[in-house]
Amino acid sequence: MLKGTVKLSALALSLSMMVSGCALADWAKDTVSHPPPSTVDMSKLSPEERAKLEAEIKEDQARLAAEKQAMLEMSLTHEIGEQNLQFKPIVAKLYADNKYVLLWQDKSAEKQFLREYAAMVASSISKRSAKSLENLSQAEQNGGLTYDVLLTDAFLDYMYYSKNVSQQAQRWLYGSNSYKPQSPSDEQIQQWLSAVKNNDVLTYVEGLSTDNSHYRQTIQALSSMISDSGLTPTGKKLAINAQRLRVIPDFHNGIL
Repeated sequence: MLKGTVKLSALALSLSMMVSGCALADWAKDTVSHPPPSTVDMSKLSPEERAKLEAEIKEDQARLAAEKQAMLEMSLTHEIGEQNLQFKPIVAKLYADNKYVLLWQDKSAEKQFLREYAAMVASSISKRSAKSLENLSQAEQNGGLTYDVLLTDAFLDYMYYSKNVSQQAQRWLYGSNSYKPQSPSDEQIQQWLSAVKNNDVLTYVEGLSTDNSHYRQTIQALSSMISDSGLTPTGKKLAINAQRLRVIPDFHNGIL
C-alpha cells in the first residue's frame, strides 16, 4: 500500500511539473480559497471541545497556507528555473497574482532603478545585494521573465533600503556589510504594484531616491572611477559617501 502511495505521489509530482506555472498557481489558489465545508455545529460543543476544534482548524489553515506557498514557489521555478532569489515567497505570489505578466516594461524606470541600486551596491554595505546585482547582469542579455523576476527581487531589496535608511543610517552606513536585506511592508509593495498598473513606475522609483543634488552629482561621478578590477579606492570612498548624502538635506548657498 505504501509503495503504491509513493508511486502515485511521484506520478502526481511529475504530472504537475508538466503543467504551466500559471495552472499550478491557479490550482494552489483554488485549493486554499475553497476548503471543504465544515459540518460541525460549534454551538453544541463544550468549551474544551470548541477550543480543541479551533486549534485543529488553525493548524489545518497553517498547513494549507504552507502547501499553497510551496505550490506558488514550484510554479515560479517551473517558469524561470532555479534562481538565487532574496524574496522567493513574496516574488512567487506577486507573479502568480499577476499571471506572470512582466512588471518591468517601463525601461526608463528600470534604468533609474538599476542606477540607484548599483550606487547602493558600490558602497559595499551588503554582499547579498551585490550578488543580486551580479545575477541581474548575467540575466540581462536573455531578458524575458527570468530577468523581470530578478529585477523585482532586487527592487524589493532596494525599496526596503530606501524606506529605512534614514532611520538606520548610523548602523548601515558606518560599517562594512552591515545592511541586511529584508522585505518591504505589504502596503509598500502594493503602492509599487499600483504604480505598475497605472504606468507610473518611473515616478515611484524616483520618489525612493533623494533630492540632495550632491548625492546625484556623486553617483554620476562614480561611472568614471571604474577600472578593470572594479571601483578605484577613490570611487569606493565616494560610493559610501553618496549613500550618506541620501539622508542629509540639500543645501543651496548655505541655506536649506
